[in-house]
Amino acid sequence: MKLINIIGVFLVFFFAQLLTQAKNINERKTNLTFTTQTWVDQNKDHNSKWKVCELSTDCPGFYESSPAYSSEWCMDGRCACAVDYFRVPDISEIPAILFVLDRSASMTYLDRWDTAVEALNHSLNFLSGFPEFPLGLLMFPFNNYCSANELQIPIEQGASLSIQAALDNAAPLGEATPLHTAFVTVSNLVNNERYTNIILFSDGENTSFCGGSNSSILSLVSNMYNENKASTYVFDLNGLDFLNSLAIEGGTGGAIDGL
Repeated sequence: MKLINIIGVFLVFFFAQLLTQAKNINERKTNLTFTTQTWVDQNKDHNSKWKVCELSTDCPGFYESSPAYSSEWCMDGRCACAVDYFRVPDISEIPAILFVLDRSASMTYLDRWDTAVEALNHSLNFLSGFPEFPLGLLMFPFNNYCSANELQIPIEQGASLSIQAALDNAAPLGEATPLHTAFVTVSNLVNNERYTNIILFSDGENTSFCGGSNSSILSLVSNMYNENKASTYVFDLNGLDFLNSLAIEGGTGGAIDGL
């Protein structure tokens, strides 16, 4: 129950971050388009000579399918349309959310798995109201002790219901926690064109026989944050210093206590 309450507060903060990221993607531009014009003397008594231009056609607007702010300008003795618009980002640039869920056997302890899934469903119910934000899901291990090399739900818009269906059919699996492999998979997905927000639910450290180490994971997460605009949020279900360090390297200040 505590984690659900924390999720509620987190979502308010997190959604504000999403909106900021989305705003940062838009590129504000101004185009000047010269067109047919006449000069009109606006001073009736002719004591001074200032003139404005009148365009024979309206200034165009541009914001994909929406009108933009536009106005008439006088520049260097000529009339022009000053068209101010925002470039609408491509779908591949819209801030994305990737849920990463530990499904190792230890997640059955103290109902950690059920608590994490309930919190995820709560988040997805909220995010379903904003289908423009792409969502994805990676659970690890996937089909054996060390597998974590594919997303169960690829990052796409309107994926809330698909993720919830995958969670309904999932359960803890195996004794290993292949965190390194999971974050290698994640790092291959992020790029400089989009903000990616990784939200990890876990109770453990990396299992060494699956490859990698805790330090190699911290390096991966740090590189994603510093080079690829990918932030890592961590819900720690076991009070581990390592998970707190992971969140710090991921640029989010520290793990969120999910106990």
